[in-house]
Amino acid sequence: ENIYLDGFIFDGNFTSGPLRFITHDRVGETNKNIVCRNGYINSNVSGIDIKSDSTTESNQDIYLYNIKIVSNNFALDFNQRTFGFYGENLTIDCPTTKIRIQGTKQSNIKFKNLKIENYNNGALIDVNGTSSNIFDNIGIDGLSFNSDWSTGNPQILIDYVNGLTLENISVDPTVSSSGDGMLIQNCSNVIIRDYKGSKYTSRGIVLVNSNKAIIESCVISETSGNNINLTGSDNITIKSSNINNGERGLNVSNCDSVTIDNSTFESNEFGLFVSSSTNFKFINNSKSHSN
Repeated sequence: ENIYLDGFIFDGNFTSGPLRFITHDRVGETNKNIVCRNGYINSNVSGIDIKSDSTTESNQDIYLYNIKIVSNNFALDFNQRTFGFYGENLTIDCPTTKIRIQGTKQSNIKFKNLKIENYNNGALIDVNGTSSNIFDNIGIDGLSFNSDWSTGNPQILIDYVNGLTLENISVDPTVSSSGDGMLIQNCSNVIIRDYKGSKYTSRGIVLVNSNKAIIESCVISETSGNNINLTGSDNITIKSSNINNGERGLNVSNCDSVTIDNSTFESNEFGLFVSSSTNFKFINNSKSHSN
């Protein structure tokens, strides 16, 4: 407990991540209250590993500030039972998935001001909950990305989270991006706010089998598919957003209680395409024109 690391460099060839928070075969063991700041990691394997090996062990209250991670595998790899993580001003450069969250019982994991450089493969964020293991309270506030995207994978891939917040995410409009911008599946209590994405060869924002979501103050444009795609979801509100120049501005299928509030759909092949859905509302000065 109570570990503080300030001003560090790990640069070389390693057999595992050079910075590891790991509990291993010790019943009830906890790593707690760890602060790492002002660091640089250059690793031939992963960057930072946060892992617990049994159901009685955990990592709690880990804080990372002002760290650059250059690695050949996951920059940050969470593998079960993290209860409290906060990362701010992290810069990541690696050729695979940047941040992976998997395993069991992950909760209260937050990032602020992430910068992603030199993308190659995988996803920016890959969160893998399951129907029997739903993660709680995962959030990103501030993410910038400025590299071409050519693999066809979603930039943000999230499955089975209750309490998901994605805010202030921007993709450089001059780069091309194959695949979806974000694919969110089986999630509840979702907020997507101030997301700016364009030029996806597939879709922009995709919600599948999710409920209680707000998409607010977003700008999605120039996708080859649907700018926003909702499937099998309910209680979804799209508010104060501009959805432009896609094949379909909004595609809704098999949904219930979708509300469009003060949003504009312009210069899409189809502005709105709604099928097999109930309780669809278009209110408060919303516009669909020049489609």
